[in-house]
Amino acid sequence: MESADGDDGAASWEPAVGALALCFEHLHDDLLQKRLRDGAFRGECSFCPDGARDRVTVVRVSRLAEEILAALSDGDPGPSADVPVEWAHVERAQGDAHKAPPDPAQAVAEACDAVLDDDVLKAVKDCIDQKNWYGDPVEFVPRSSTMRDSWASFCRTVVERDLDLPGSDPAPGSDRDKLDSLMGRIAGIIREAHLIRTVEPGEKIWRGRMRADDVLPHYRARDIGSAPPGRAAENRMSRAGVPLFYGSADSDTAVVEISARDDRPFAAVAAFEVTRPIRVVDLVDIPKAPSRFDREAAARRDSLVFLRDFARDLSRPVFYDGRPHRDYRPTQYVTDYFRESPGLRVEGIRFRSAHNAGVNYALFVEVTQCLASDAADGHGTLRLIAGSERVEPRSHVARRSAVTPAV
Repeated sequence: MESADGDDGAASWEPAVGALALCFEHLHDDLLQKRLRDGAFRGECSFCPDGARDRVTVVRVSRLAEEILAALSDGDPGPSADVPVEWAHVERAQGDAHKAPPDPAQAVAEACDAVLDDDVLKAVKDCIDQKNWYGDPVEFVPRSSTMRDSWASFCRTVVERDLDLPGSDPAPGSDRDKLDSLMGRIAGIIREAHLIRTVEPGEKIWRGRMRADDVLPHYRARDIGSAPPGRAAENRMSRAGVPLFYGSADSDTAVVEISARDDRPFAAVAAFEVTRPIRVVDLVDIPKAPSRFDREAAARRDSLVFLRDFARDLSRPVFYDGRPHRDYRPTQYVTDYFRESPGLRVEGIRFRSAHNAGVNYALFVEVTQCLASDAADGHGTLRLIAGSERVEPRSHVARRSAVTPAV
């Protein structure tokens, strides 16, 4: 069919659904709205209720589909953009005729679920599908970093290749080399977004264990500190044999964390004080990622989304059954990279608890750096605070956390 795009009378072929108009109330991205203003005109919105269809500023569904696909497609996003990582297991349509080309309608669905109202999103997908069906194919090559630098792709690569962080330089072009390239960009966004925080001397970090009774255990630093290498079990951020000090910024969060994996009724916790400045990667408040429709900020967006997804995985519950878990490998890999990176020079990670929104720490601190309460200044990294030990019923803390989450 032919339809007029705007009030200028110009006509072009497009599917019927593409001729539908929508007002900007159905678009939930400021930059996308701004990009579409040039093609807007006065008309009735096809997606508002019948009683609310006044003449307002609208844009065609076909114009919306074109703008979205342009933002999701390969192109030159600017001179500062990073070269994307290309994983071997991710199919790419360019120059590879035997592989199925990417589905643009599906790409739009995945990218715009939170950006468009449901009926508008369906109309955009139908518009793209109908163009393809009626011989006006939509050429679409997905933007490389969207497909290859996502946390999901990173996880698949690490797990499928069973990769560890090695002590030597990787071979050029290998998966390890590509992972290094990606992690170098992640380290760059950590510095650029000021996501390195110094934990100052005197700050408290709580740690504890669940118990069957409410008797004070009188923990010593070596009892409640980091596990020695020979007893360090595999965890979400640490491989077996690699010590890591897990703690929380307040006692309630510490209890919520340890009780999530242990059914015993009481929690014994104690506080350590930091004895020297500790630099940590701070994932508690990651900046909001730029709009996916801001092509000039594509690399920054991908890196921030990667960090956000990594932080979300750190907060997922961990179930201890004594067996190695392949799905821990990606978070272990990133943690190892932070530990070894000379460009970051950090000694841990600060992240938010999924249980009560409190703050947790994973510090690269061995048991020898966890000092007794009477240890002199100038030694170690963490010192047990005399008199800080307490025992609480898990139910009390759970109720308090539900009412007043830690921040």
